Amino acid sequence: MGCAFRDRSFCPIPKPSSPVSDSALPILLLQIVLGLAGLVVAGYGLVSSASELASRLGMSPIMIGLTIVALGTSLPELLVSILDNLNPNTSGTLAIGNVVGSNIANIGLILGLGSLIAALPIQRRLLTREYPAMLLVSVVLVAFSIDGTVMPREGAILLAGLAIFMTYSIAFGRAHPEAVESTDDSDFWQRFGRWGLTAVLVVLGFSLVGMPLSADALVNGAGGLARLFGISELFIGLSIVAIGTSLPELATTLIAIRQGEREIAVGNLVGSNMLNILAIVGITSVVKPMPAPVSMLAFDYPIMLLSSALPFLVVWWTGFQARRSVGIPLVCLYAVFCWSVVLNATGRWHWPPEGLPLFEAVARLADGI
Repeated sequence: MGCAFRDRSFCPIPKPSSPVSDSALPILLLQIVLGLAGLVVAGYGLVSSASELASRLGMSPIMIGLTIVALGTSLPELLVSILDNLNPNTSGTLAIGNVVGSNIANIGLILGLGSLIAALPIQRRLLTREYPAMLLVSVVLVAFSIDGTVMPREGAILLAGLAIFMTYSIAFGRAHPEAVESTDDSDFWQRFGRWGLTAVLVVLGFSLVGMPLSADALVNGAGGLARLFGISELFIGLSIVAIGTSLPELATTLIAIRQGEREIAVGNLVGSNMLNILAIVGITSVVKPMPAPVSMLAFDYPIMLLSSALPFLVVWWTGFQARRSVGIPLVCLYAVFCWSVVLNATGRWHWPPEGLPLFEAVARLADGI
């Protein structure tokens, strides 16, 4: 069996060997915490200020929601992925771990918790169009990862899919403006009076500077933490970074439920998962071939596909609402995923077991590509 199945590393790429002392642990943890916090704050500041600026320039609220809000909320993950992929001191697996971990968290954790709090109505259109499209995009990512790397040509295909998705979203948003998420912080900016435009530009500038700095701190902290404990950066991406970068989606979903906009909540999660793959993996792999450990085919990718398909099947047969019958298995599935990632990273459990024919075949296929 290929060595990729014995741990969560990407075999053709050697792990960084630069030593990290135990005394660096507080600094590394501080880098991760500040990096995540900076991404959340700068990300919100960027979306809010850019939306206000676009509104002052005459852009409609619908177009702001479909472009600036939709793409702006994915920018933190994009910066983390690109910087990690270009960083010579990391293996580059933090990027794919972040994307896959975020997609699993969006459905397993956020949609699961949301379904436990309240019944979330799901439109038939979402189940017949966007949801199947999300499943298709997820399968395409798995197919592109079979050889252990997402190549630039494959990233270009994902970007073509992004263009199609954005074109469809804009057309649908114009026809159904009530289904579009927007940001209305005009009352906040009006507090600055005649200095409102200046405040917008200042926040926009600080956000544009703060986001790459925060992303760089997060990547360096995560890479150092992985080297210190001798674990894969993929584990950091699947767990800590994925949960941290999914916090805005969690907050958005809870706010939407509280405000009665439950249909938008589910649509936002589906759209976020599609953007994670089409935009983040697409752009990152075009910039530089993106490592995608073959070991993910054994567990992480199947969990991503299962967590995506499970609510689709249950909701389709039980009525167009995500209820506790959806939320309980999703949260349990996410808990099992997190526990297995920790056990695998600490060497207490290995998956798949030796001699399992399916994964032996996948390993031979990957080795031959």
